[in-house]
Amino acid sequence: MNWKRMEGAPEAASALAWRLRLEQDFQPVATLALRRTEREVRWVPCPDGCCGGHRVVPVRQGGGGFVGVCDDDEPMCEDLNLPAELVRVWDMDFARLGRAVARVLGCAARDDEMGPSRTWQIGAFGAAGMPVVLTMPREAAEFRQAVAEVTLRLREHFILLAPTSRFMDATCHGILKTAKAGFLDLGSLLTLEADGSLRALRPAAELFAPYLPATAAPVAGREAGNVFAKSGSVWNVTFDGRRTFHLRDTLGAEYLHYLLHHPGESISAYDLEMAIRPEKRAARPKDSVQHTLDADAVRDYLRQLDRLRSRRDEAAEDGDLAAADRIDGEMEAIEGELRKNGQAPDAGERSRGNVSKAVAAVQQRLLKGDENEQAFGEHLEQFISMGYECLYRQPRGNSWG
Repeated sequence: MNWKRMEGAPEAASALAWRLRLEQDFQPVATLALRRTEREVRWVPCPDGCCGGHRVVPVRQGGGGFVGVCDDDEPMCEDLNLPAELVRVWDMDFARLGRAVARVLGCAARDDEMGPSRTWQIGAFGAAGMPVVLTMPREAAEFRQAVAEVTLRLREHFILLAPTSRFMDATCHGILKTAKAGFLDLGSLLTLEADGSLRALRPAAELFAPYLPATAAPVAGREAGNVFAKSGSVWNVTFDGRRTFHLRDTLGAEYLHYLLHHPGESISAYDLEMAIRPEKRAARPKDSVQHTLDADAVRDYLRQLDRLRSRRDEAAEDGDLAAADRIDGEMEAIEGELRKNGQAPDAGERSRGNVSKAVAAVQQRLLKGDENEQAFGEHLEQFISMGYECLYRQPRGNSWG
């Protein structure tokens, strides 16, 4: 992905303009951050760049469509035959892009406009909730304004993201350094896959660590400051050496206890559910994932289903029915492959739903609690991955008793 193509991206443009701007990245960017509308443009750029552009004129005969008429006094190129799809307006969905970036960086998602044009707080990172801000400047002056106004508002300890570092100069660097804030460009941080998903090139925790408030950084000898232990009918929880609080004894707490005490070990939702509720094993044999396909192949299929399900939910939420239908087709193809090889994804799906819902209920309760409970809830949002495969990515220095 060439992130320079996203720098100064317009709020809206025709499909033709987006295709010319993004080139081979059009389809993944469309999946990631564009929304098709029913509006039509009155002007399109010249594909060959040899004139000032083409006025869009509807064709009343011969099946309809549009023609692009060169409006130069001395036309240098022929009129364009334009299918209706190319003159359709596609909006840039900055909020959707921000959610995707926050998710892959392990941030608690936010969607707060920061005042400067095209600048938002997209997430909060770590137990301290360090702000992560995305700006999409069109020119150097707009970037400098964003740096100044975000620093004035947040004061210190935040991360500023932009598509590239092209507008970062000595003045902006000095402002951010004084605020103990960091700047990272998306090009060195993330890559865009062909399916429209983002992948982090380096762990966010490693990159963000120098800018975290001192009270949020791991302290030597504080390993015992994390406790998740059962006491009678409740769980005693101490996070990061803070005040101890209690959680009700629920299945969600049982699942969390297992994950926190098996850091870095990926476990399927089915196996996690069976570990906590072994009585279900007889009622739900694991024939859904252990016949003609080997375990690694099945896990790959289930991981793909998990990613597609998340993207399908986002597409439905954003009203992008075409993308939702396309993703449904991809999911059906994978499920069909599983069934063709003697598999049935239903047991794995039931376990995924049961475990994810139980853990989500605990997280929701924590995020509505006091500052100690919220800090632990945000830690779980950042470091717990739930789906067909479940994992706790334990940060350095954070062991659990």
